[in-house]
Amino acid sequence: LSGPIGGQTYEGATGWREWVRARLWPGINAVDPMRGKEKLRALYDGTVIPVHSVDGVLGCDSRAITQRDRYDTTHADAMLLNLLPAAGKPSVGSMLELGWADAARVPIIMVAEKARGAWYDHVLVVGTIGWWVDDLKTGVEIVNGLLRPRLVDIRPRFDARFHLDHYPNCEPGGIKGSRHM
Repeated sequence: LSGPIGGQTYEGATGWREWVRARLWPGINAVDPMRGKEKLRALYDGTVIPVHSVDGVLGCDSRAITQRDRYDTTHADAMLLNLLPAAGKPSVGSMLELGWADAARVPIIMVAEKARGAWYDHVLVVGTIGWWVDDLKTGVEIVNGLLRPRLVDIRPRFDARFHLDHYPNCEPGGIKGSRHM
């Protein structure tokens, strides 16, 4: 769930994410960049969250935010990019996430007003996204359609047990010594 955080109130940054999460199909998990940052509610109650590091809050310094957001974005099955809260001001963090998602070939659904000349109506942004819709409801419908569990898996499965006799370095669970299986 990508979208502006800095420059938003805590409720502005979390409210739409909660709304989306409540409407996703069972089995579709929303990854929220605000998870574990509940302390920000008390620090910025009713005021805007700054766009810079927040000292003293675990996970809210520049490096921690960048590392976790990059990991979340590149390991997601899809990205819902909500730019409705950032209509008048560019969201630098969201644009970085857009680039990371594109580099990882993660499908991107952008929710933003369809206004010619808006800051996000840029050739590289428009060329990167798969869908551009102007409301969250439609964005959630696309995510649900894209990620809803299939009745039949269309990808062929690799059955390591079948191949063990042919590959002496294989064992159930993967290649001997492999940490990635």
